[in-house]
Amino acid sequence: MRSQAASLALYNKGYMDTETQQEVKKVETLLGEIKTNTADRPAKNFMKGVWQGAGIVAGTLLAVLILGWVLTIMGVIPGADVIAERISDTLRNRY
Repeated sequence: MRSQAASLALYNKGYMDTETQQEVKKVETLLGEIKTNTADRPAKNFMKGVWQGAGIVAGTLLAVLILGWVLTIMGVIPGADVIAERISDTLRNRY
């Protein structure tokens, strides 16, 4: 690999001690594993991103709804109880 050659050149010039060179080799190995595990599966990575995005949206929506419900019960949001009653009545009448 090009990066291994570059790190070896730095070591040979005296810029890196053996401990630093060992750490660089560990990082290079880990980066190689990450590249191997992710580069070959673009469709799987895309779907994983889609599901993560959907989960974030659903979780945020649920948190906002629960927070609004709690604040409505506590009376912190003025007028929210009237809106909640209208929505509730509309849902009961339609279904």
